[in-house]
Amino acid sequence: MSLVVAIGCCAAAGCGGDASSTHASVSAQRDVAQRFAEAIFHGNAGAATALLLEPDGGDLSSLVTRAASPWKARHGKVSLPGRRSGQRWIFGFAGTHTHRDGRFERLRGHILVVVKASSSRPRVSFFAYRNDHVLFSTHHDSVLMPSTR
Repeated sequence: MSLVVAIGCCAAAGCGGDASSTHASVSAQRDVAQRFAEAIFHGNAGAATALLLEPDGGDLSSLVTRAASPWKARHGKVSLPGRRSGQRWIFGFAGTHTHRDGRFERLRGHILVVVKASSSRPRVSFFAYRNDHVLFSTHHDSVLMPSTR
């Protein structure tokens, strides 16, 4: 957010900044946020962790590993493009987790990815699920016979 304010003040003062550098920065942030979300929903914790602001250990990297692990067996789908609000990017997702006992969960919702734009390269500083919805079911539910009543 402060980057936008600084650019706006610079343009108002007539210091000659151009919009292409701003567009490239937003594009780079979108790319990092999108790659992070896709890595989570493809079960690739290593790729997602590499995009973190502090990828070496810490609580956030363990949360990334935990969030990505259920998606290894069956990948989720990320809705593109994401919506942006400052440093926050929001992507929709949908997928299914199948369990060994025959039950499964259909999941959908949003993932919020906060990208910190540093001078060298943008990195993910936070993520969270929002508005997630889980529909629980079993394989038996899908083959119910019609009632004879």
